[in-house]
Amino acid sequence: MAKGPRPADGGTELHELREVAQHIFDFQQCDGYKSEGLGAVLRPSNVPEESDAAVCAAINGRHRACPRGFFTGTLVRPGSIGLVLHNGRVEAVPEGRYTLGLHRASWIGIFSLNERIQKESLTVVRVPRGQVGLAWERKNAILLGEGLHAYNDVAFSFEGLVDISEVHIKHGPLNILRVKKGEYAKVWFSGSGGGLEPKLLREGCHVVDSSLFSFVGRSQVEEMHVSHGALHILQVPKGHVAKVERDNVPELLGEGTHYLESTNFQYAGTASLSDSVIKHGTITVVRVNRGQVGLAWQDNMPLFLEEPGVHSFDTPTFSFVKHASVADKTIELGTKKIVTVNSGEVAISYDSGELRILHPGRHVIDDAAHRVDGFLPILQKSVRLISAEAGPPRKGAEGSDLLICETKDLVKVGVRSDVFYSIADPEKTIRRVAKEDINTLVLETAIATLTNIIRSTTLNEIAQSKHPSAISTSGEQVQSAQALGEQASAPLFFDKAHDEFLSKLHDDFMSRYGIDVTNIRIESFKIMDTELAGNISKQALTTAQTESQLANLAGQTEIATQEQERDANVRQIRAKAEATALRTQAEAQNAALISKSEAGARADQIQRETMATAEAAALVAQARAEAEAISIRAKAEAEAIELKAEAEAKRAKLLGATPLGAQLSLLGVYGEMAAKSNAGVQKVVYSDLQANNVGLLSMPSLAMLSKDLEGLSALGGAGS
Repeated sequence: MAKGPRPADGGTELHELREVAQHIFDFQQCDGYKSEGLGAVLRPSNVPEESDAAVCAAINGRHRACPRGFFTGTLVRPGSIGLVLHNGRVEAVPEGRYTLGLHRASWIGIFSLNERIQKESLTVVRVPRGQVGLAWERKNAILLGEGLHAYNDVAFSFEGLVDISEVHIKHGPLNILRVKKGEYAKVWFSGSGGGLEPKLLREGCHVVDSSLFSFVGRSQVEEMHVSHGALHILQVPKGHVAKVERDNVPELLGEGTHYLESTNFQYAGTASLSDSVIKHGTITVVRVNRGQVGLAWQDNMPLFLEEPGVHSFDTPTFSFVKHASVADKTIELGTKKIVTVNSGEVAISYDSGELRILHPGRHVIDDAAHRVDGFLPILQKSVRLISAEAGPPRKGAEGSDLLICETKDLVKVGVRSDVFYSIADPEKTIRRVAKEDINTLVLETAIATLTNIIRSTTLNEIAQSKHPSAISTSGEQVQSAQALGEQASAPLFFDKAHDEFLSKLHDDFMSRYGIDVTNIRIESFKIMDTELAGNISKQALTTAQTESQLANLAGQTEIATQEQERDANVRQIRAKAEATALRTQAEAQNAALISKSEAGARADQIQRETMATAEAAALVAQARAEAEAISIRAKAEAEAIELKAEAEAKRAKLLGATPLGAQLSLLGVYGEMAAKSNAGVQKVVYSDLQANNVGLLSMPSLAMLSKDLEGLSALGGAGS
């Protein structure tokens, strides 16, 4: 594992860094460097006063000029000087009139001091402010400073003027280098070993008097990489690293300023520390965030980086592949795998070809022969049972999700149903059924089973079911009936279908495939023959109307009976009241008679007679009221019977008006006959009875039923 990026001021390397920085910028120890600056190389003006007399004195030196002043002769105007060649020497005179006399001399000319004068051996030049004069003296380069310069020397020559603000002024071995603020100057100079060495000059004015000095260019201070020869300055921003190679060895330099000196150095740019992967040569830095796993190869072996943080490697045998999320169900690289199995599913794997079921949890596998082949949900799921010819369900298409099948009496119906199942034994399931065929197996088997159940059931039995759900409560109903000593009725069709379906599939699928078929839900069914469905709907409507009328008649009968009983009770109460009044009156008369002493015996007799009369009257009134109540009740019952008989006749007429009603009536008759004939039978003996075999076991046969139905159909056709 590699070291982290080297910081700019890291520990023991700080001293080395400072030495390199000093070597890069320390130019004052260089050969010919003038630390005094321009004052060391600029020659000042040799004319103290800018006057014609001062210039002439500088030109003539210790010698006196031969021309003499006279009222006649050559005129030298103010601001000018006259030059004379005397014995091969140039002499100068200020303003005035001059004559040469007997001297062996000749006039060169009159010259203004505002001009540059270069005649014979004389040079007079004015260096303006802000400029430098370039001149040679005895083959030595000199720089003339600001002011007036006069040289009467054949070994002196003036070359020209340059602006002192120039970046680089070079005149012979003399160099004036001005480095602006925010820049580095790249130069070469003669080192202590005799060879040329690179240097970087900071801002300022640098003066060098060396023929081996050379200026090669400039660089901005803020540049990330400043390179000059073997010198390198790297400025790595915060949060970044620099990719470099020194002596063919890759390195990562941390944030800060790095001063390097290397003849074999390469800069490959920078990288952000927030990058997930930083790759440079043999160095790889991998950042693994929380919730991630880094996948890599090291020494030809798969390596998983699961610890959050920064992982550094410096080896050619390391190769990073990718980042993976810990939420991925399968993380795989080479022979190593991390398999995460969630609750409600299992993973299917094969270890050297042998099936291995991985249960919920996190599994680490490091075996090339152990292969993961996917996941299998084991939670309960539902499948809609749909006929193959119906195709996939279409949104908005009525009846596209129905199972189409025929009943026992060949009536085509559509059933909307779902079957529920779950994987109870995944290992057994995978060994017996391919993973992608499980749903198809359950669907096709459930369709075949439910189709057979409906095919063995008549339409009338299906129509008797009042509960659209297949959840059976018939067991509870049977137990309740048995507890009360009642005979349990036959279960409804949906309950029967539910129980029969599960009894055929549950145990078989569990033992054979490890699949638990838990339930079937039949939501509804529909008669596919629209004409038959319409007839049944009309018949049901007629039956409902008849039952409603019967219910109304029964209610009217009960109301009339109650009214007659109420009137009889009222009359009975009145009779009792009259008898009581008579008894009271008789008692009062007896009391009056008893008060008379002379009629005592007669009073007793009268009292007995009166009481007997009153009791007889009360009994007569009570008997009369009871007889009248009985008569009213009998009359009401007779009216109710008459109304019921009339309703039954009307219902029979309505039922007889349709062929289906006639068939249903006939079926009812045969059903009552069969029920009465089997009443009290505990054991049934089956016999091959011929049609002409009549005796004690003779019963209406199915042939007779069929014949009667054909006769009714013929009558119905003739009637229509």
